[in-house]
Amino acid sequence: SERGAASREQRIDATVDEMLEVLALLEEALVVLDRDAPDRPAPRVYGRAARAQFDLDPSVRIRLVTEVPPHLLAQAITDARKVETEVHSVATRFGRLDEISFPGTHANYRITRIPPRARIDPTRDLHGGAPIESADYQELLRRMPRP
Repeated sequence: SERGAASREQRIDATVDEMLEVLALLEEALVVLDRDAPDRPAPRVYGRAARAQFDLDPSVRIRLVTEVPPHLLAQAITDARKVETEVHSVATRFGRLDEISFPGTHANYRITRIPPRARIDPTRDLHGGAPIESADYQELLRRMPRP
């Protein structure tokens, strides 16, 4: 707030750019690692990040539908972004799901891997079932045009 609205806008733009880079990286990794990737939904950003609403400690939650083991996805992220990733499981109302987390330059990322056979409503939160907004790479570009 001390630096003003222009600084805040620059931070948001940088976070959106980074988020788009991560989505593109995940899509590329799935094309290489998952032979069924073209038949599955593209990775999606969920929650406030889908509207580029970030607080001072931004978090970006992404879901991707794949059978690729989480350690292979984590390695692809580590190789491309030169960051340490952590693979763990999280409790959801659908049982335990794999999650990959890592720090970005502008946000912290949590990627939940959804098995293709799982019956998970993509319009609902994984924990309480409340409606949740999401966007894939193309939707984000339409919502937040880049200069």
